[in-house]
Amino acid sequence: MLADAGGHMTDLLQLTDVLKARNRSLRSILGMIGAVVALGLVLVSVICADLVRSQAAIASRQTALMTDLVQFERTIGYGGFIHEFKNALLRPEDPSYLREARDSMEEALLALDGMEAQVDDGRGLRGGGADIALDLTQIRATLLAYRARIDWTEQGLQRGLSAREIDDRVQVDDTEALLNLQDAVMRVRDALALRQDQIRKGLWLLLGGSIAAALLGLSAVMAAYAHDRRRALSYAQGVAKRNSDLEEFTRIAAHDLRAPLRQVAQLADFIREDAYEAGMPLSPAATEHLAMIEARVSRLSRMVGDTLSYLNPSDPARHPEWVDLHALIRDVTDFITPPGTEVRIEGDLTRLMVVRTELEIVLRNLAGNAVKHGPERGLRIVVRCQCRGDNWCIEVEDNGPGIDAAHRERVFGMFAALTAPAEAEVSGVGLAVVRRLVRSWQGDVTIRDATPRGAIFEIRLPVAAN
Repeated sequence: MLADAGGHMTDLLQLTDVLKARNRSLRSILGMIGAVVALGLVLVSVICADLVRSQAAIASRQTALMTDLVQFERTIGYGGFIHEFKNALLRPEDPSYLREARDSMEEALLALDGMEAQVDDGRGLRGGGADIALDLTQIRATLLAYRARIDWTEQGLQRGLSAREIDDRVQVDDTEALLNLQDAVMRVRDALALRQDQIRKGLWLLLGGSIAAALLGLSAVMAAYAHDRRRALSYAQGVAKRNSDLEEFTRIAAHDLRAPLRQVAQLADFIREDAYEAGMPLSPAATEHLAMIEARVSRLSRMVGDTLSYLNPSDPARHPEWVDLHALIRDVTDFITPPGTEVRIEGDLTRLMVVRTELEIVLRNLAGNAVKHGPERGLRIVVRCQCRGDNWCIEVEDNGPGIDAAHRERVFGMFAALTAPAEAEVSGVGLAVVRRLVRSWQGDVTIRDATPRGAIFEIRLPVAAN
């Protein structure tokens, strides 16, 4: 039966370790997916920023191009060259009109140069003008023809020619130029509108793609999480089943132990009765040994009863109570230590609010550890109980070989043992159980060296939490 119990315990602990491993794996997967999503968001942000910069550059080119176009129309229109040229013919006595007409013509040529330069420069930008094909040849030829007529007009006025005579000679057919200008205006507006629309569509596509990718990533995360959660739940159900089986096994084993224990106690009585009836008085040593057997059997019976009570959730034994520390320590050490062991109890902390059965398990494992690893003769165990600041402290000191600082954390691991199986009968479970119980009380247990040799196990329990 004990072998079965060990098997159940091993399976239970292995399942618990698997659950922890799955949780670590799930955290790693979520971390990696989160990193990928974050990287994707960074890339999307960079692409969006680049598109926004491109859009801003195109908008700047558009503004400059439209400004040049408006300037061109203003300088050659009725507020510019045409107005000044007509006034120069109608008012030949005022030379400023010809001068202003010449200035307007130069401004128009500069605006025309600016439009061509804007289109050429925009070809290096993403959509900045690569598909704007402006043919301004007819406009430029017409402007140059008008500029040449200005000089001839000035000369004609100086010779005294009339306005009609001058107008007949300086007329330029600008029909093609006007059509060329209208076509240029329409091309610029259409091309810029198309580019803006393309960028807006690109941004919307990028936004939609990003949202779709985020949803797919989230779906993948949720699917992975749900899958691992189902597996974890399956493992947890297995753990719960194993735990239930182990508790049931413990109940059966405890019940089965009660009858043999009673029989052992009865055998001690039979020995006394048989010796009395045979007229053979027992020696003091035999009497003492029988008394020790009865005390140990009584103690073991109480342990069995406490175990059964502890496995019953509604039993008061599972709830905290005020425990006489010194009495419990003496009870545990009397039961577990061999004859000749020196046991000292020190300190002014005599009562503790804990679950008695749990504290007994902790003390029994610590005392048992001292017995297993201590000297065969001259074993000494000192238990100190005191209050230090905001903590209740219980120290169990032995005069064994001690524990090297490099191994002090490892000994609290499940199935950890510093000695070979041939050197000591150890399972490597006791100290792990001690740490788990103490931490369930929101405390901790640590190890340090004793003087001149040995180890001290110190349990610290926060007063406020207990």
